[in-house]
Amino acid sequence: MKKLIVFFIMAFIFTGLSTACSNKQNLKLGTYVSGGELPSKLILQRNNKFSLFANDFIDHHPTGIYVIKDNYLILKFGEDEYTFLIEDDYLIFKSGTWLEHWIEQDSIFNLLDE
Repeated sequence: MKKLIVFFIMAFIFTGLSTACSNKQNLKLGTYVSGGELPSKLILQRNNKFSLFANDFIDHHPTGIYVIKDNYLILKFGEDEYTFLIEDDYLIFKSGTWLEHWIEQDSIFNLLDE
């Protein structure tokens, strides 16, 4: 009986660790660009830092830190947050204070080959 309990505990821990690690592994660092007439650019750097360029006509280019939670990329800039769903080599914009005026919800940001 003790072996069965230990097995379930180990299986639970392994599942939790693999899920937590897979979120980080799915996110690739680099430059992501949206399509359309006014493309936006998101640069993800080491140490969980980002730079966001909504388009060439906007002077406001937030920089800050990002976190990953439940397969979502959350960019934090002061009081503002921007949320993207993480997919293989692309991100899907979901929400974000002023950014919603410039980028349509569900816009796809593709990872550029560098």
